[in-house]
Amino acid sequence: MKTYRFHSIPPAGNKIPPALLLRALWQAKPQPPAMLFAGNLGVNLDVNRNVLFLSSGRAALWLTLKAASRLQTRRQEVIVPAYTCPAVVSAVLKAGLQPVLCDINLEDFGYLPEALADTVSERTLAVVAVHLFGYPCALGRVLDIARRSGSYAIEDAAQAFGNPPVRRGGPGYRPGFEADAGFFSFGRGKPLSVLHGGVLIASSEDLYHEALRIYGNLNRSGRFQALRYSAYLAAYWLFWRPSLYWIPSSIPFLHLGETLFEKDFLIRRGLPSAGSVLANLMHSLERELQTRSATAAWYSERLGSLPGLFLPPDPAYPYLRYPLVAATNELRDRILCELSNRGFKSAVLYPAPLNELPRLREVLQDTRVYPNAHSLSSRLVTLPLHSGLSHEDRSRLLEAIRKACAAPPCAGAESDPAGSASSRELAKRERGCR
Repeated sequence: MKTYRFHSIPPAGNKIPPALLLRALWQAKPQPPAMLFAGNLGVNLDVNRNVLFLSSGRAALWLTLKAASRLQTRRQEVIVPAYTCPAVVSAVLKAGLQPVLCDINLEDFGYLPEALADTVSERTLAVVAVHLFGYPCALGRVLDIARRSGSYAIEDAAQAFGNPPVRRGGPGYRPGFEADAGFFSFGRGKPLSVLHGGVLIASSEDLYHEALRIYGNLNRSGRFQALRYSAYLAAYWLFWRPSLYWIPSSIPFLHLGETLFEKDFLIRRGLPSAGSVLANLMHSLERELQTRSATAAWYSERLGSLPGLFLPPDPAYPYLRYPLVAATNELRDRILCELSNRGFKSAVLYPAPLNELPRLREVLQDTRVYPNAHSLSSRLVTLPLHSGLSHEDRSRLLEAIRKACAAPPCAGAESDPAGSASSRELAKRERGCR
C-alpha cells in the first residue's frame, strides 16, 4: 500500500487567498464586528448593537458568564454537556463558577432532556447548549427548562457559524441567535478559521449591557499581538494544504487536531486585523457551506451500505466535521488506523467525556458515568468536509473505511448485525440498552 508520510489532510479549516491575506492585514479601517453578520446570516442587527468581538470563543463565553454572575450573584453553577470541548470548562472556571455535567442524547448530540431536567436546580446560573459538529440541537426543550428555573440559556455555536436551520416540524432557527446569548469562534479548525476571535451576541438586554461594562475594561491588543497574529496567519496560509500540513502536524507541542484543557487563557478585545480578515472572508462562507453539504451527501450515499456504521441525523448537512459512529470501539480503532495510514491523522474529536479526561478528573471531581457521552466518545470518527479535500482524498478515505469494515472483528467484539443505521436508530438502541 502507498504510504502518505508527507501527505496529511487538515481535519477542518478553510483556504485564505494570499491577495485577501495581504489586503486584509494592511487595510486601514476594519469593519465593525456587527458588519460581519448583517446580510450574510439573514439576521437584522444594528451596527455594534449587542455584538462584542473578543480574542477567542472561550473569552466570549467567559464574558457572558461573568456578566450573568453579576446579575444573579447567588447562582454559581453552569450546566455543560458531558461530551464537549474542554475549553467550555476553562471558561466556566475562569469566571469563578462551578461546571456541572449532564449527559447528551444520540439523536442531535444535544442534552438528554430528562437528564437536564434532573440536573438543573436553584443554584443553576446558566445552561450551555452546544451545537456539536455545527449541527443545531433541539433547543426548545433546553430553553423551557432553563427559563422555568430562572437560569440563562447560552448557545455554544463555536462550530456552527453560518449554518442553516434544521426544520423539526417548524421553521427552525439559526444556531447562535435563539437563546439569551450565543457565541461563535474563529480559531483554528472552525467554520471560518482565521486563528483569532470570538463573537458574543446577546438577545438579553440586561446581559448585554452588563457584558458591555466588563468589555469596556478589557485590554486592547497592541502592536506586538498584531504582528504575531500576522505571522501566525501567514504560516496558516502556507501550511494549510495536504502537501505541507504534515510538517506542523508532526510537531508535538503544536497539538494540532487536539483541544486541550487550560486553566488560564488570554482575554482581550479582538484584534482589528482579525476582524478585517473575517469581513473579507464572509463572501466565501456560502461556498464553504455548499462544499461541506455536498461532501456530507457524498459520504452518506457511499457509507450507508457498509456494516457496523451509524450515519449522522441529516445526510447532507454542512457539519463542521462529518460525525460517523462505529458499532464497536474495536471497529472505530480499525477505521482510525486505516485513515492514519492514508494521511488522515485527526479523526477523533474529543477522546472521552469531560470527567474522564486526565487533566479534568481532579478539577471536576465527578465520578459519575454518562452513558451516551461515553458511548459516543468511544466509537466516534470524524471525517473532513472542507474545500481543501480533493476527490482523490475522498476516495482514499472511503477505501480506508471499507477495508476496516470488511476486516473480521476481534474476538469478543460486539458486531451490529443490522448494518448501517442513522444516529436516530442508534439512539433508540441505546435507550433500549439502558
